[in-house]
Amino acid sequence: MFEAFKEIGKSSGNNSQAEKEGIIVKILHDASNEESKYIVRWLEKNLKTGAAEKTFISALARAFGYSPPNKNVINIKK
Repeated sequence: MFEAFKEIGKSSGNNSQAEKEGIIVKILHDASNEESKYIVRWLEKNLKTGAAEKTFISALARAFGYSPPNKNVINIKK
C-alpha cells in the first residue's frame, strides 16, 4: 500500500488525475472495511483522531528515526 501512495505522489502530467483515481480505487478495493474507512478519511484530511497534524508529523519523524534501515533497499558498502 505504501508503494501505491508513493506512486500517487509521483504522478504528474496530463493523465495524472485518472492515474491517481485508478490507484485509489485499487487501494480501496484491496482494503478491509476498517482500513478503507481510514484511507478515505485520510484522503479527505478528516481523520478526527483528536491529534493535530503536527503530532502526526512528529510521530512519523520519530518512527523513521528509530527504525533500522532496510538493508534490502539501501546498498551499504563496507
